[in-house]
Amino acid sequence: MTIHTEYITNEKGIETAVKIPIDEWRHLFEEYNNLKQYTTLHKGIKDALHEVQEIEQGRQPTMTLGEFLNECGDSR
Repeated sequence: MTIHTEYITNEKGIETAVKIPIDEWRHLFEEYNNLKQYTTLHKGIKDALHEVQEIEQGRQPTMTLGEFLNECGDSR
């Protein structure tokens, strides 16, 4: 994807802002949100795998499914 940018400079010639077409901004913003969601999911999985290792090594207590769901706020 080619991004059509226009740089805005101050009186000293220092770039202070960037202007891009709104459609390109919307696409970039959507991609950003997708990456943010992926990063959050990835961190959660990584943390969960670490927690499993901790449980297997006896450094964290085990938990029943009911306890887990209560901790997560699930009222089923």
